Amino acid sequence: MCYAFAGSQFIDAVIQNDLKAKGHITSPITSALQTKLSPTRANGSRVNLLSNISRGAGRSGLGVGQINILFNQLRQGYSCDQNFLTSIGIKDPNTFWEPFVYEFYSNKTVEEKINSVKEELRLRGVKEGFFDIVNDETLAIAVTKKGFYLREQAIFDKICENNKIELSLPELEYHDYSPSDVGYNETDDEFKKRFQVDEVNPHAIQNISTSLESGNNLPVIVDICAEVLTEKEKSFKRSLPAMNGSCSNHSVLVIGQRKAMDNSCQYLVRNSWGDYRNYDEAWEVDEKGQIWVDAKTLSSSILKVIHAK
Repeated sequence: MCYAFAGSQFIDAVIQNDLKAKGHITSPITSALQTKLSPTRANGSRVNLLSNISRGAGRSGLGVGQINILFNQLRQGYSCDQNFLTSIGIKDPNTFWEPFVYEFYSNKTVEEKINSVKEELRLRGVKEGFFDIVNDETLAIAVTKKGFYLREQAIFDKICENNKIELSLPELEYHDYSPSDVGYNETDDEFKKRFQVDEVNPHAIQNISTSLESGNNLPVIVDICAEVLTEKEKSFKRSLPAMNGSCSNHSVLVIGQRKAMDNSCQYLVRNSWGDYRNYDEAWEVDEKGQIWVDAKTLSSSILKVIHAK
């Protein structure tokens, strides 16, 4: 869910700036859902973007690198209030959806599947307010309909119907620095001959700093090798030629910058790992769990950058 966390945080920054929905917190769950569904073309026909989704980005199935492609879907879609979802007991998407997945593949009757889902959801803390909104007919769709995203949509269109806002989001600018065409047996030297890899990525730094200094008060979404947060010496450059299993594509927000004591630039990174604190000792972690990271070191692990135009 890291991409959905980053995307929903970005949306909330837009909402806060425009003062359109005081107290509304965008649900990462519905952000994930909206970006996974097929958008509608201007002429009304459907366009299936599921083939563009990176299947290697965890259970949610979407890499942040696709947000530049799919962000228009969020603009056409809606934001569901996380405060409301929490009030009816929906906090963690994986915990919530597991019973639906299990029952979809079970050999029970539809009625038995519905009853099993209800029982399991109650055990997982889902409250009666959920069942007041989602009737058995909708639950039947969620345990029988082919297409996982369509089953998700059936549920969230119901529960978010009176707890959503239409989105007015800015256009995004997208920069890709990832080695998407690395050969399996390619050496570092062979790779570098056709793809420039520097210890510092000045272009990524310029993209991020220019956006932060633009006055739009919006964060920057970046794809990085997650290892740079926990093991400073592991970077995009050092993980070549084929990532070698040492680059886990991860999405975070850059929300600020400052000058360190040695006049170097540092970025303030907001991560989705909650109370996790085992970051590299070189990085400073504040009371909110946000991390101050050297800009040059982070830049060597940046795969993609997305920011408002």
